[in-house]
Amino acid sequence: MGLSAKIPIVVPRGHDCVTLLLGSKEKYQDYFDSHRGVYWYSPGWIESGKQPSKQRYEGLLREYEEKYGKDNAQYLMEVEQTWIKEYGWATYIDWGLVKSDEYREYTKRCADFLGWSYDELKGDPGLMQRLVDGQWDSSEFLIVKPGQKIAEDLTEDGIIKAE
Repeated sequence: MGLSAKIPIVVPRGHDCVTLLLGSKEKYQDYFDSHRGVYWYSPGWIESGKQPSKQRYEGLLREYEEKYGKDNAQYLMEVEQTWIKEYGWATYIDWGLVKSDEYREYTKRCADFLGWSYDELKGDPGLMQRLVDGQWDSSEFLIVKPGQKIAEDLTEDGIIKAE
């Protein structure tokens, strides 16, 4: 990673931003270990339009057809879609902040289209709240002092460390 700064940096100890949505690295890891090949859905990501879906597939196909012709577009879509085979779950994370029925149904439709299983988890804003409140317990947050760099931590619970 090698990220450093001239002021202190506070970083949640997480695998990625999903840790913030789920509320802990432990909840993330437990779910990930029992649901290999999970692709996460949330209102924000759904609104971005980048989630794997029928609409995304059809839009990309149209774009490729316009640029490269039908035959080439079909080939490009086959190549572009190979990563989807690595996934088997569309999991919706619900923080309860919005009316989730529309997003939940969207995720279910995506799972059906992609041939994945559907699941949903109740999110937990606690970790995000502790981040903004300055409650930075070292088990949940890494505080990087000026001049230090962020590095991978391969210990069981580390994820990241300061060097």
